[in-house]
Amino acid sequence: MTSLGAMLKEFAERHPIIEPTYAEMQKQISAFLPPISPSVSVPLFSNPGLLSSRDDLQDTFYRISRTATLRKVYEPLQLCTINDLITIVDTHTPADQLIDYRIFRRILADIYQRSPIYKNILTVKTFLALPRTKDVAAYPIKTLKFHSDVVKLSIVRIVSSAQTRITLTTCDVDGKGFLLESDVENYILDISHLYPHLQDCDEVFRPFYLCTIIKPLFFFLDPYHRKRIAISDLLISPYLDQIFANPSDQPQEALGTLQGPLAQRYLTWFHPDAVMDLYTSYISADTDQDGLLSDKELAALAKYKFTSRFIKALLLTIQTFNGKMDYRGFIDLMLCVSFPRSKAAAVYIFKILDFNCKGHLTRDDVLYFLQEMVDGLQGYCGEGVKFNVDDLCDEVFDSISPKSNSMVTLSDIISSRSGDILITFLIDPLLFIEKELQLQQGHVMMRPLPFEV
Repeated sequence: MTSLGAMLKEFAERHPIIEPTYAEMQKQISAFLPPISPSVSVPLFSNPGLLSSRDDLQDTFYRISRTATLRKVYEPLQLCTINDLITIVDTHTPADQLIDYRIFRRILADIYQRSPIYKNILTVKTFLALPRTKDVAAYPIKTLKFHSDVVKLSIVRIVSSAQTRITLTTCDVDGKGFLLESDVENYILDISHLYPHLQDCDEVFRPFYLCTIIKPLFFFLDPYHRKRIAISDLLISPYLDQIFANPSDQPQEALGTLQGPLAQRYLTWFHPDAVMDLYTSYISADTDQDGLLSDKELAALAKYKFTSRFIKALLLTIQTFNGKMDYRGFIDLMLCVSFPRSKAAAVYIFKILDFNCKGHLTRDDVLYFLQEMVDGLQGYCGEGVKFNVDDLCDEVFDSISPKSNSMVTLSDIISSRSGDILITFLIDPLLFIEKELQLQQGHVMMRPLPFEV
């Protein structure tokens, strides 16, 4: 009888293991480590995160394992669907339609019996987090009573959020809790068949439509352009709900109020007609039909009169293709103009105005853009109205109230919520005139801000 040692020796001879040399191992390791300067020493066991250059086979196995793990979590939720949860609540609801703490505990016990996984999702804290009116807010927990519709709505929101989180996590390839634009696009495409206004979208127009509705997510949730958004931020934001909402429904107040030309017709950015309006403006401005906008085409853009100095700084700062702006860059610009008081708009416009990358704007920088603005305003208003460049510059600094009287930093603009001052005073005479008309008519300029991080 052959011994185990002999069998292992025979197997090793038939299947020899070819070990790489030390030089080959160093070469493989250095490919995964970030570049470092000669003065910095990074130990070989340093792991900068998941490998960014996995081979196809490894990436495939990684996706399969993640999907299988998440499916094990998601499938138990289907044992007790949202309709089943509503039925359970209705079963325990008394005749007066009011649910107290004891009834809520019985509801939870029934749900746990149907699917134990809900013990981690629906807890006693759910009852404490139910929206309270002022007349019951001061009562003890045992005397609190909520209408059954309030309880059902809260349970549905919590469970739907958990299901959406699991679905979005399957799109997170690296497992770090962040999504790229392509990940969000794939997620929307996967479930677009459930929503008629997405499913019926024309095939030619669909890429532009998806870009238009996905861009706000990254514009507001990723204001510093790290090209990724946290799944947790996306879940608590109202943007996904608004993307999938029926176009005839009223927009959510948390999305903010549009300004500029879009505000004349639409209340929300995600309305299909607003998307079509943006797309039409872009196509109409593209006179040479190359799919990009040059400086001359941007200057001739309908409903806007951007100054040539701003356009020059814009094309120097953003990503361009042969010196021209693509549709993605156009959407970012329109978001900045439509939501000028947002933090994302402040970051965007400051980066463009600070095209020399100094980290601040001096009075000379502001005067550089104001001089052409005054010429444009004089052309629209005529000789009867005089504009003083120095007075306008003082108004810009007074509105921002920077820490230093000689320069404005990004932190000054964000803390004072005054990004709209730079947008209306420095880039487009029409935006300045619109704001002045609103002030004369007594319109409140403190519009609701969009949801931000």
